[in-house]
Amino acid sequence: MRKIVSLLIMFSAVWTIGFQALDITNDAEEMSLSGAGIALNINPNVNPSSILWFENPYISFSQTSWFGGVSGQKMQLVWNRKSPKLFYIEKLGLDDIELRDEIPQDEPLGQFGTYWVSTRITTGYRFSGFDFGVSLRGSYTRLYHYSAIAFSADFGITKKLSNLVNTGLIIKNLGYCYSESLRNHLPTTVGFGISIDEPFVSSTVFADVMFSDTHGIVGYSGIIIPISKLKLISAVEYSSKLEHLAISSGFSFSHRKWGLQYSIKLHSSEVLGIPHSVDIIWYY
Repeated sequence: MRKIVSLLIMFSAVWTIGFQALDITNDAEEMSLSGAGIALNINPNVNPSSILWFENPYISFSQTSWFGGVSGQKMQLVWNRKSPKLFYIEKLGLDDIELRDEIPQDEPLGQFGTYWVSTRITTGYRFSGFDFGVSLRGSYTRLYHYSAIAFSADFGITKKLSNLVNTGLIIKNLGYCYSESLRNHLPTTVGFGISIDEPFVSSTVFADVMFSDTHGIVGYSGIIIPISKLKLISAVEYSSKLEHLAISSGFSFSHRKWGLQYSIKLHSSEVLGIPHSVDIIWYY
């Protein structure tokens, strides 16, 4: 019984690998945007309607390190130039969680791991000047010998107000999760964003506001600067509920059929580590 209690306490410490992992930025571009950019039309993981702006099919492989030693990999495929579709599968995990009893000891009783696996498919369509997108996702998480499964959907819409101004709206993580032993809920998120193309240096600035039951109200702002085949991205996020401030930065570089993306996320708590991510892309 004591081991079970200790496991439940430990699970609250590694909640990120539960269905809260739905909020993890799972590639370098999304991390450099700090998970924002609802109106940018560049990342379907932020706003599913962005898939409609993908003209070049590709396959990518990502390696991500997140807070608290969580790490994972993702494979993503985009196909069909006329009506783009996206599919990915990813895995996140943590392998060295210490199992301890209620009585303090110098040495743990042992170690165990936890992991989270997810797959998603995304599509979109245009109607009356609006871009619509939807992502359907299945997820599975396991901690010790406890497990849970979830099915969820993300919805996104964008509307171009002028040649320079774009707006977007998202509703994410609507669905159902089931477990016989773990208490989980899906971190539903609603967000609104605006982006403005600045014509003097061809940069794009953006600002988002998102609300979730996990993080409360979170504000984002950022900038994208293209320089030939190089694209620089930086974003800032702030949550008043968590008193959390973070700065994300990254770059993407493409040449012929290959692309490379890298990002890093700086924040106030050094104990949790510094998240970073790298993507390798092949356009076909």
